[in-house]
Amino acid sequence: MMVVKPRTTENSSDTREDIKKSIKLVELKIGISNVKTINIGGLAIVCKNNREREIVNNEITTKLGDRYNTKLPEEQKPRVRVTGIIESYNEED
Repeated sequence: MMVVKPRTTENSSDTREDIKKSIKLVELKIGISNVKTINIGGLAIVCKNNREREIVNNEITTKLGDRYNTKLPEEQKPRVRVTGIIESYNEED
């Protein structure tokens, strides 16, 4: 996932249209799994893998870097919480 936010205040729909017009995904031969709107006119773009994410990030930075900031957040690993375990454990139990 990558986050794209405008440097000035605008709608998420304007950001989406600007990226669609400037970047030709078919020519880059990459796919985007999902695009979600976030606050302050930003978009969260989900790519299929890290290589495609880097390509999209480079394209947005080179073509639209004067109007948009991009961020590649680190992927968080899931956490598991185990409850209901007895502190003292005997072989007989």
